[in-house]
Amino acid sequence: MLDFTGVIGISGVRQGCVYITAGPDLLRALLLHVGETDVSDHNLCDLAGEIANTIAGNARLHFG
Repeated sequence: MLDFTGVIGISGVRQGCVYITAGPDLLRALLLHVGETDVSDHNLCDLAGEIANTIAGNARLHFG
């Protein structure tokens, strides 16, 4: 219930969505690993969206 979810839609020949759900501890650790010191809920939410966006971009390249 306290996890963060990022959702990105994929359009084109193939359509769908990429969802990623992660707990706050994992997202905080990722932010700290890349040097970000602001580990507020806002940044955790942004990170979940950025991860979903990266995966969606890679899926689009792979699947067209």
